[in-house]
Amino acid sequence: MTADRFFAERDFIALIHFWDKLRGTRALPEWHGDVTKVPRHLLENMVVVSYYPTPRYNYVGAACVARWDKDPTGMRVDDLLGGIYARYIHSLLDETIKRPASVFSAAVFELGEELLITGRLMVPFSLPGSTEAAVVVGLHFFKGSDIKLRALSGNVFVEEVQRLMIVAAPEFCDRLEKARLYQYAARSVSLTGPAGHLDSVARELAGDAILPLPCYRDES
Repeated sequence: MTADRFFAERDFIALIHFWDKLRGTRALPEWHGDVTKVPRHLLENMVVVSYYPTPRYNYVGAACVARWDKDPTGMRVDDLLGGIYARYIHSLLDETIKRPASVFSAAVFELGEELLITGRLMVPFSLPGSTEAAVVVGLHFFKGSDIKLRALSGNVFVEEVQRLMIVAAPEFCDRLEKARLYQYAARSVSLTGPAGHLDSVARELAGDAILPLPCYRDES
């Protein structure tokens, strides 16, 4: 089980499609707070954070609520998270706001003998009437341990293995769809090796539509 197997998640592509379509000719789409405008199948794993004046959860999907074992909607990020986990999440929020662009991250969390592998895609929105990034919408997926996320605020080791910025959304989505065609063709002729490397193929096809960013490193 590797931490980069989230890169070509179909829902990640769907979120970028939605984000790009909503912004039209604008640099950023506007966020009006209406989650019913988001494709329904994305809501379960979606988290919405208002960045100013301090990051706060505006919406948390059912799968993430289950992982936290509570609904943190309305809470500040710092009221819910602590330690290395909080610093890692803040670094992703900061990155998405300051670019502003879609940011993908894959990381491994280790707590004792528990191992949790995560994939996240965060996309920036502006508030109505503004051109500045102020809201981050993210999709969060987890593999491995069923450990609750609140436990990660304690003595946990985190290694981010990949951080990418999507710099050309339409090209990125088109190339990932081509990677899926490759995967389908490989499976149809029982080439299990090629079929098992969709993420690697997707990254190769994406080419200059993505930009590798420095990974998070804990400095405490």
